[in-house]
Formats: sequence, structure tokens, C-alpha cells
Amino acid sequence: MKSNRFVLLICSVVTLCALSITANAGEVIKDRSPDGRFALLMAAAEEDGPFGMGLIETETKKELVDLGSIGNPYAQNSHLIWSPDSKRVAYNEDNRRGGDATVYQQKGSGFEEVKLPQLPSCEAKHVLKVYEASLVAERWLNANTLTVVDRSGWTAENGEDGECEKTVTIKFDAKGKASIQNVRTVSARDLAARAKAEKLFENGATKSSNGDRSGAIADYTRAIKLDPKNVDAYNNRGTERQINGDIAGAMADFNRAIEINPLDPDPYYNRGGIYFLKRDWKKAISDLRHHDELNAEDEDAPPIIWAAQIRIGEKQAADRELARFVADHPQPVNAWNAKIDNFLLGKINDQELLAAMDALEGEKQSEQQCGAWFYLGEKRLFNGDKTGAVEAFRKSVATEEKNCNEYDFAKAELKGLGQ
Repeated sequence: MKSNRFVLLICSVVTLCALSITANAGEVIKDRSPDGRFALLMAAAEEDGPFGMGLIETETKKELVDLGSIGNPYAQNSHLIWSPDSKRVAYNEDNRRGGDATVYQQKGSGFEEVKLPQLPSCEAKHVLKVYEASLVAERWLNANTLTVVDRSGWTAENGEDGECEKTVTIKFDAKGKASIQNVRTVSARDLAARAKAEKLFENGATKSSNGDRSGAIADYTRAIKLDPKNVDAYNNRGTERQINGDIAGAMADFNRAIEINPLDPDPYYNRGGIYFLKRDWKKAISDLRHHDELNAEDEDAPPIIWAAQIRIGEKQAADRELARFVADHPQPVNAWNAKIDNFLLGKINDQELLAAMDALEGEKQSEQQCGAWFYLGEKRLFNGDKTGAVEAFRKSVATEEKNCNEYDFAKAELKGLGQ
């Protein structure tokens, strides 16, 4: 299960030099266009260094737009928002003041920047210091219409803080000329309620980490009442509900999170997990694949997709899809996830995986064992070894790693096997 967490990052302003967008150890390709032809490439010349950013042609890795460079920790949050027809794209560059959005339109075999219209001012007066000035592309309503969120935060000369948020709908004509169609200003009252909701969300995340699940659910519920569009609160409350056995409540929360923001990958992963529990393999595959489309670098969903595919008799297709994922990620973030993938593909046998489990160390040891025993069980079940599968599923459950999706999956398998 995936939950959203707040992380406080304090960084200094640095001057960054441009990086060459080449294949190297720090390369990440993500945010592919709907037609699969284009993507965002992030490349670092050295570990923990600044990232060069480029809009590329996926097949050739040819750079179509140099998006400059940006330093950690902001780089990894920068992303592309594609129009449904893949002909326009908004680049959200994350930075220390919140972010900045640039729009590009396809021209010939490349892309060119489209000038955005002058956005309405917040009309702040007697400003002493600006601490937030961000423009973020939110979503494409259709191939020609984009919504952006313009936020400002400041401290006035009298010491009082002020903030402003406007959601602006922008339409582009065939030549790329942009015009404002609608402006919606968030009231000061709503902004204050949202701030309270964010604090409650943080409290809920802390309570969850400390094992106080009922307290976490209560805080997430209060956050939702203050901010009914708080996707993170719905997603995290759904996770807590699932752990508590309230599958219907969890499903309702994940559905609502997806309704509010269909571009957030985590609720798709979580809902896909529930479909897996319900043995609705095709819906599980659909949601998990959609999660990976939105978060191409995530390594958790591919083995679950493999397990669901073999249940509908698509073993060869499952192997091909997982093998393609492994080939596309030669330097996985999590080496243990890669080991599971290679076990499912037959590159590592049972004995080698068991030996690797025995050698596990660290705080994630039990969680990793939970997943490994589950996939051992899945493979044994596919090979007709029901007794061995039951043994593996029981060992997965015995880890008591209730935050691990595979814990729930193993329990469901045991129930399905009459155990």
C-alpha cells in the first residue's frame, strides 16, 4: 500500500550549470506521452548532484527541448503533464518557491515553447518578503485546454502573512496562441481551512507511523471535512482502512482520490491491490498499469501485474512484460525488488531466493521477506505445488507486515485454498 508523506527539506540557493543529457549512471526516463513517443529525461553527472532535464524522443533518446538543470531535492519532483493527443505538454519545474510551469507545442518533429497570457495579479500591498511564488500546471481538460494554479505567499511590512491562490483555465488555438477562459480565486477562508487540513494530515501520518491507526483515520477524516479535495488524506485513510479490514471503506476512499485527481498514481496502485484481493485480475492489471504509466520508475507494481496475468492464463505475456520492465531499469533503485523480478522470470531459483532472504538485514528485512514468501507461493501454485504454496503464504502472513500488500494477498490466497 502506498501512502503520501510530508518531508521537510531545507536547502540553500545554488547556481547550477547545464548538464549534458546523455546516458549515464544517474539517468531516469519518466512521464511518457500518451502515444509513448516522448518523455522526460533526467540525468545527473554525479551522485547527489544537479540533474539536467530534457524533453526527449523515447525511442532514440534524442533531445527535443533542453529544459535546463535543477538541483536536488527539487529535481525529482519536476514532471510533465501531457495533453491527451500528445501534441502539447506542460513542464512543471519544482523549485524552492513552489514551482514554475512552461508549455510546449509540437512543431514538425520537435516542440517549441508557447507563451502564456499575463495572469491576474493577487494585488498584494506593502510586501516585505515573498516566500512563495509558484505556477503549476494542474491538468489538461482536453487537447486544447489547460488549468494552472497560481499561488503566492508573502509577509507584509506590518508583519502579517498573506496568501493568494487562483485556478486559471487557459485555451490554446491551433497556432498555439493562449487566452484565459476562466479564473477562480480561492477565498481566504478556504485557504485557512486547507492549512488546518494539512496540519491534520501531518498529524495523521505521524500517528500512523506510531501504530495509532484509529487516531490516524480520525485525523484524516477531519482533514477531509476541512478540505474535501485533499487527495492525500483520502489515499492515506483508505490505506489505514484496508489495514483495519474495512475493504469497502478503503475502496471508496481510493475511488474518491482518483475522482479528484486522476493524475495521482498512488490511489491506482492501492485500488489495484484491492482488485487483486477480490480476484478481479483484469481490473487489478488495468489499475496497476495505469499507476506505472503515471509513475514509470516505480518498482512495486510489475511483480503484482505478473501474478495477476498468470491467473488469467497469460504467463508468456506476463514474462514478456516483466522482462521488458527489468531491461528498461538496468539500475533499479531497490535491488531486492529486482531480485524478486528475476526470480519470477526464472533467473533465480527457489534455493537462491531463500538464501538471499536468509542474508537480509536492516529495518526492512521483515517487509522484504513478506513479499518474497508471497511470490514464492505464487510461483509454486502456478507450478502445481499446492503444499509448498500454502507453506510460503503462511510464512508471508507470519511476518505480520500489515503495511505490505503481499501480506493481504497471502491471506487471501490461503482463504482461497481453504486454509
